[in-house]
Amino acid sequence: MPLPAKLLMWSPWLVFFLINLTFVGVSLSLLFIIRVYCHYEVRKRHNDVASAIFNRAGAIHGIILAFVVIVMWQQFDKAYGDALNEGNEARELYRDLSLYPKEDQVREALQSLGKFAHAVVADEYPAMREMKASPATDQAMETLCTKILGINPKTPQEQIIFSKIVRTLENLSKLRGQRLLQMDTSLPPLIWLALIFGSLVTILFSVFFGAEKLWVHAVLTSMLAVIIATTYFLIIQLDYPFMGGISVEPSSYHMLLETISEK
Repeated sequence: MPLPAKLLMWSPWLVFFLINLTFVGVSLSLLFIIRVYCHYEVRKRHNDVASAIFNRAGAIHGIILAFVVIVMWQQFDKAYGDALNEGNEARELYRDLSLYPKEDQVREALQSLGKFAHAVVADEYPAMREMKASPATDQAMETLCTKILGINPKTPQEQIIFSKIVRTLENLSKLRGQRLLQMDTSLPPLIWLALIFGSLVTILFSVFFGAEKLWVHAVLTSMLAVIIATTYFLIIQLDYPFMGGISVEPSSYHMLLETISEK
C-alpha cells in the first residue's frame, strides 16, 4: 500500500502534525547546517541576487503545487458526483421495480436490491477505506442481476418498464465499476518525487538568505515550511477520495435504505 494511503488511515490531525513536523524539522536542520559552514555576513552580501531568484522559483513551485491541488480536487469532486449518481441510479431502480405491474415477479428483485444497498453501505465502503474489495457486495450484485433478468414481461406495458429496469441496472453496474476504479487512483510516485524535490529546493533558497538573528531566520523558514506542508496535507487528503477525513460517503444509498425501511 502506498505511503499516502497508509497516512490516510491515521487521524487527520496526527497526519497534519507529522507532515508539518517533518518539513519544519528538515528546514531548521538545513538552516543550522548552512549557518555552520557559511557565515551570515557572506550570505547577506548576496541577498539581492538570492531574493530575485527565490521570488521566481517560489512562484513557479507555488503554481505547480496549486495546480496539483486543483487537479486532485477535481478528481475528488468527480468521484463524489459519480458516487451520488450511482446511489441515485439504485433509487431509480427501486422505483422502477415498484412500478412493475406484477408485484410477485419483482418481489425477489426488490429484496435483492435492498441487500445490495445494505452490502454497499455496511461492507463495501468500509472495505474501500482500506483499499480492499468486498466479495459480499459482488455476490449481492450478481444476485440482483440474476433476479432482475429472471423477470418475464409479457404485456407491452411490462416490456416497456422491464426495458427501463434493465437500462437502469446497466447504469448502476457501470457507475459502481467506476467507483471501484477510483478507489486506488492516486498521484504517480514520479510526481511525488518532483514535488518533494521542488519543495526542498524552495526551502534551500530561504535558508541561504543572510539574517543576523538566528531566531528570526528560523521563524521565517519554519513559516514557509508550514505553508508547503499544509499544501501536501491537502494533496494527501484528496489523493484517495474514499479514504481519510474528507472521504466520499454513500449518502444516496442511505436514502435508499431509509425509503425501503419505510415501506
